[in-house]
Amino acid sequence: MLYASGVKYGRMATQIHPARSVNLIMQVGLFPRWHGKLPEEGSWVPSWPPARQSMEENVKRLRQRPWWGELPARLRAILERQDPAYDLPSQESWKTTRHSFWQPIDLYQMVEGAQARAEELGLHGVILSSRLAALSSAAASVLSQIAYECHTFQRPFAPPVALITGGHLDVPVEGATGVGGRNQEFALLWARELGEGLVASKRVVVAAVDSDGTDGPGIQHHAAPGMPEGIVCMAGGLVDGYTLELAAERGVDVDAELANHNSSVALARLNGAIYTGNTGMALGDLRVAVVR
Repeated sequence: MLYASGVKYGRMATQIHPARSVNLIMQVGLFPRWHGKLPEEGSWVPSWPPARQSMEENVKRLRQRPWWGELPARLRAILERQDPAYDLPSQESWKTTRHSFWQPIDLYQMVEGAQARAEELGLHGVILSSRLAALSSAAASVLSQIAYECHTFQRPFAPPVALITGGHLDVPVEGATGVGGRNQEFALLWARELGEGLVASKRVVVAAVDSDGTDGPGIQHHAAPGMPEGIVCMAGGLVDGYTLELAAERGVDVDAELANHNSSVALARLNGAIYTGNTGMALGDLRVAVVR
């Protein structure tokens, strides 16, 4: 809500004027690096360009919403009378403020750190995308084919190579009852791809984690049917070309677990769970496929 905050949309900067604001923002959004400059978007600045005040137009639209009558009476009264004290800062007032915006850490540093570590280990570190946004199933399918191309034809990158992606994946669960997470499902999908089919390979290892240490579920683990004792919150999963063979030995039906989005249970039973604990940051996901 544009008009319900005393600090967002540039209000904080105008309130502390003439003091200068230095903004240190740890963000997971897909923003370019600001280096002190004004961000292109974000709730901490007025929504401009064009930075025009449009309270009257917005209120007209809000009145058409089915939930208009459910707004708190005080907020609705402010909107009804179009109180200028609650409008967005004007462009003129914003121009008088002094501010800079910095990212002490961002999602790009995570993939760049993975690349640097890969190089230290003697691998060719390749960042395929720092902000991949896709379904876990689509990402696993495409990236597994790229890995296969690398180890079979030495293109587009000759092994040993680490294929690195960041960003954020999604999993539509619909009516599934399983316990899992987007990176765990990504890893388990790779296990199936590497174990059988056109891109099967024993020369690829894949790890995928959520940077905050919680890849989807948390305390739900203890109630998941089939979950081994003592399993705590999982950050992601680790698989290779032998994982599917291990699944057969241990009676884990990977296809069924994927269909029920039950990747946490499957990976825990296959010793493929990654635990980091609470990392204190939220910078999206990190996925690495090492091709030897």
